[in-house]
Amino acid sequence: MGDFPTPPIPQSPPRTPRPSLVPRAQAVNCPNCGNAMVMRTFSNAVNIACPSCKSILDATDPKFAIIQQADAKLNVQPLIPLGSRGKWKGKSYEVVGFQRRTIHVDGVNYHWFEYLLFNPYAGYRYFTEYNGHWNDVIICHALPKQESSGRKPIVSFNNLAFTHFQTAPAHTTYIVGEFPWQVRLNDTVAARDYTSPPYLLSAEDTSDETTWSLGEYTDSKAIWQAFKLLDSPPYHSGTYVNQPSPFGDKPAKFWNYASLFLLAALFVFMGSCAIAKNKAAFTGSYNFQQLAPTGAKGAAEPSFVTPVFALDGHTSNIEVETVTDLDNSWAYF
Repeated sequence: MGDFPTPPIPQSPPRTPRPSLVPRAQAVNCPNCGNAMVMRTFSNAVNIACPSCKSILDATDPKFAIIQQADAKLNVQPLIPLGSRGKWKGKSYEVVGFQRRTIHVDGVNYHWFEYLLFNPYAGYRYFTEYNGHWNDVIICHALPKQESSGRKPIVSFNNLAFTHFQTAPAHTTYIVGEFPWQVRLNDTVAARDYTSPPYLLSAEDTSDETTWSLGEYTDSKAIWQAFKLLDSPPYHSGTYVNQPSPFGDKPAKFWNYASLFLLAALFVFMGSCAIAKNKAAFTGSYNFQQLAPTGAKGAAEPSFVTPVFALDGHTSNIEVETVTDLDNSWAYF
C-alpha cells in the first residue's frame, strides 16, 4: 500500500488587531490657568474642577467653558489622592472626584468629605469621611417606604427599618476632579439621614429631584489596604451615627440577664408580700406638755419609753411610722 500525501495545513487569515477595551485617560488643559488636567471618566463627566485654579469647567463642551471660578487659595488636601486606584468589592476603581460638604447646626459648621470612585463598567460609588469615620456609599435604585412619621420618622429599605437622625441644609464648599452631575460651589440640598447601624440611608432633596443613597460603615484600614496608601488612616474621634457597637451583641445578652434577675426579684417580692402578716404590732398615742423649761426645778420628764411589745412570726421587715404636731420645736425618736 502506497503512502498518502500529507494534506496541507490550512492557514488562518491574518487577524486585524482589535482596539484595546481599556479606556485611556485624556489630557486636557484648563482654559483659565493653562494647567494640565486628566479626564478619567471620558464622556461620563459633566463637570470637571481644575486642581490648580479651582475653576469649574463644562466637560461636555469641547472647549471646556468655564462655568464658575473659585478662590484658588482655598486648598483642601484629600486623604486619598485623585487618580488612586484600588480593588474594592471585587472591582477596580479610580478616585476621580473629591468634594467637601458642610452643614451648619446650632452655630457650628460640620464638614465631611466625599471621594467619588469610577469604574468604566461598574459605574460610580463613593466613600464619605467624617472625623475618621468612613462609609462605603452606593446610589439606591429603589425608593424606601415610609413606615411612620412624627418626631422620629421610620423608613424601610432592603427589609431594614431606618430611624430618622437629622435633617439639615448641606452646602458644597470645595470641589476638585470630575463629576457626572452638575456641581457648583455653594450648591445646597436638604439632607435627610436615617440610621440602622451599620447602614446609613440618606436623601438629598433639590427643587428638581430626590436622590437616595445607602452607606455602610467601613473600616478605614480596609480602604487604605485596597488603595495601597502608604501612610496610616487618621484615627477616628467620637462615635458616628451608624457606627456599630464594638461590643457586638454582648449588651443585648446583659439586658436579657438583667431582665431575668428583675423577674426573679419580682417573684421574691410577691412571695414575701403573700406570706407577710401585715398587722400592727404596736400602736400608741401620747400627749406631752412641758410645764417648765428643761433643767428647771419641777420640769416634766422630756422623754418616754413605750411599753414592751412582741414581734412574733418569721424574720421580716418592720415599718415604723411616727406623726407629730410639733411647731418650732424638736422631737427625737
